[in-house]
Amino acid sequence: MTFIGNSAFYDCQSLTDIQLPSSLVTIDENAFLGCSSLTSLVVPNHVTSIGEDAFDECPGILTLTLPASLTEIGDEAFKGCKKLKEIHSKITNLFSFNRDVFGSVSKSQCKLYVPKGMVEDYRNHLVWGEFLSILEDANMLGDVNGDGRVDIADVNAVINMMLGKATQTAAGDVTGDGSVDIADVNAVINLMLGK
Repeated sequence: MTFIGNSAFYDCQSLTDIQLPSSLVTIDENAFLGCSSLTSLVVPNHVTSIGEDAFDECPGILTLTLPASLTEIGDEAFKGCKKLKEIHSKITNLFSFNRDVFGSVSKSQCKLYVPKGMVEDYRNHLVWGEFLSILEDANMLGDVNGDGRVDIADVNAVINMMLGKATQTAAGDVTGDGSVDIADVNAVINLMLGK
């Protein structure tokens, strides 16, 4: 699947978690409008476009990860994400979009994590620059539990995410394909072994 169409999941208030396929390229307008129970969102690599109001009125989203492949974000795409606490942007080719994309997101409370060496570029951007806390994303690849090491505890953390025993996070998607699965377990093991 490469496309999620207009209003595909509109107002699915009981939707708490979604794993978007790594083949996805476009998320059309209103695709997840009103999915008020979503708590986190990892937009997979290869997505280039997020349409207008795609995730508007999703106040439960606490964390958002945007891929480097992204080249377009429609008006009010994340407008109603009032509880958003962290955005992990992997975008290195910054592009213009309207200020209302993150309308009602508290830019003084939400932390924006950006690629290494990109803090000043984000600060100088018309919209990203409105976020007060712009930090280099220092997450060590494979350090899923955030303890500063890559070890068996990280393997267990990925497995717990796969089994639904823990909330999926961007750190759990070690391969960067937009989903937490056995490939991520293997990637953590390979990192532990220095491969």
